[in-house]
Amino acid sequence: MDRRGFITSASSLPLAVALPAHAGAALPTRRPSDAGRTGPAEVTTVREVINAFTRADECLGGGSGRTAIAEYLATDATAYL
Repeated sequence: MDRRGFITSASSLPLAVALPAHAGAALPTRRPSDAGRTGPAEVTTVREVINAFTRADECLGGGSGRTAIAEYLATDATAYL
């Protein structure tokens, strides 16, 4: 069994169930002219992702999505700093 693939798919499944289908549409997008700049849109995006994982953990318990949120914070959110 591919452990990393299993962890990725297993950790994203609870999130897919917890988020409404339109959740990603409300997130702000970065304009090409803002490349390399962190602003309110990025802060809002990080907050929304954290809120989504918090809701999933509250519903499913047991640290659901812990690997996925750790990876998100280590890669995407860290790039904003």
